[in-house]
Amino acid sequence: MQDILLTLCDQIQQAILLEDGATLSRVLSREDSATCQLIINNSQNFDSNLSQFRILLPKGWFEIFEAHCRSIITSQLDQQFFYQSKVLKEFSDKIYNDSLPWVLPVMAVLTNDFRRLALHLYGIGGINEQQLKNSYTSVLQPIFTQTMNCRDGKRDGALFVVNNMLRILKKLNSHVLLETIIKKMEHAKMLERIKLTHGKAHLVTFHFFLGYLKFFEGNYRVALESLKYAFENCPARFSKNKRLILLYLIPIKLLQNIRPSSTLLKKYNLLIFEELSRSVSRGNVGRFENVLRSHENFFVKRGLYVVLERLKLRVYRNLFKRMHEFLEGVNKIPIEKFQIALRVAKLAIDKDECECIVANLIYQKMLKGYISHSQATVVFSKQEPFPLLLT
Repeated sequence: MQDILLTLCDQIQQAILLEDGATLSRVLSREDSATCQLIINNSQNFDSNLSQFRILLPKGWFEIFEAHCRSIITSQLDQQFFYQSKVLKEFSDKIYNDSLPWVLPVMAVLTNDFRRLALHLYGIGGINEQQLKNSYTSVLQPIFTQTMNCRDGKRDGALFVVNNMLRILKKLNSHVLLETIIKKMEHAKMLERIKLTHGKAHLVTFHFFLGYLKFFEGNYRVALESLKYAFENCPARFSKNKRLILLYLIPIKLLQNIRPSSTLLKKYNLLIFEELSRSVSRGNVGRFENVLRSHENFFVKRGLYVVLERLKLRVYRNLFKRMHEFLEGVNKIPIEKFQIALRVAKLAIDKDECECIVANLIYQKMLKGYISHSQATVVFSKQEPFPLLLT
């Protein structure tokens, strides 16, 4: 029992002497199941051996190792969270500022472990929403500020911290704080540094959150660029992440009247969008509303419902475009014909409501023309009466 924990202490000591960040991060990771199991199996006399650990490990590292072991040994969820928070705080306060960039892998592992544990405990009720918020404000935010103020290669630690912060803020639906963090990264020109020093992995994560934020802000051009980059550069083996990206990318594509392929939807188990996209392209208003109602909980939970509601104008637009083509492109069509088209699509509305829909399409530049109220007629432009949809 004692020998196993002393061996771990020796590995930590050797890794510090050799400046071996990879080994050190493995020993201190909650994700290394073999090492964690060794700690659990040899925990009976852990407290009685603390004095030996203190002698073996340098100042600061002893406190980190102790908190790390206690976070694994305890079965109390709030104590797991408390000690894992302490691991990260001790590392940040006592080690990071006075060390060289070789400790970056340790920062990456500790912040990842902290975020995973926080979200896991929050998901199973081990911590409440306020505690999750505190994990951001009292643990990660100060470390982010600290790493951003570093003048050497250790400033890259901000990249590890920020992506974990963004994941927690997404869970909390805190778009204001998301925007604040992203602006700080952009102002500090950290995106360029990510490209130069850390390749695509961190850039994909950052672009997803940038696209996610812009999606909810209604800035669909930037959202499209960022989410498209994230999807195309996310490795195929991370199918769960690619599916998450598509949840926000597909609605933007639909806003542009671009349908996802059935193959894509089947591959990522997103067939929920197939009938929706078909109803949009065909202008089937009734079917579109039925799909939204049937899957309302799914769309609301992911923050998609309001944006998908915006698609309704696209559905009207596509319905009227088909009607216009059926009438062989005449440039004057009575409002009554629009009402008939809507009734066929399972939506019965009066003349005034119909005029409002047409007026909104004209205002949104989805239809070129004007309404002649005196003649109760829509006069279409002779050039591109239905312009290409851009967001």
